[in-house]
Amino acid sequence: MKKFFKILVVILLIPIIFIIILKLYYLIIPGREIGSKGDWISFTGGYIGSIIGLWGIWWQVNNEKKDRETKEEQKYKNFKKYIEQIIDFNLKELENSKKYN
Repeated sequence: MKKFFKILVVILLIPIIFIIILKLYYLIIPGREIGSKGDWISFTGGYIGSIIGLWGIWWQVNNEKKDRETKEEQKYKNFKKYIEQIIDFNLKELENSKKYN
């Protein structure tokens, strides 16, 4: 869970760092600023939304993969248990038949 929060913090800090770099650039380089504050807020919101969306897709795909692996593992465990029961039953029948013969 700690890894999740670290990734989330990094993802959320990227646009803020990007804006700080742009602001520093505009302070150093003379000229007028491109876009208004509302434009930058819209850009940042779209940027954060797309990153969160991609992260959500990645998370969902990984969860489905883990679920599928768990189900496959459970299926093989059940099959193994079934085969063991058949073998035990057959061994008991064989022992019983040897006793009566």
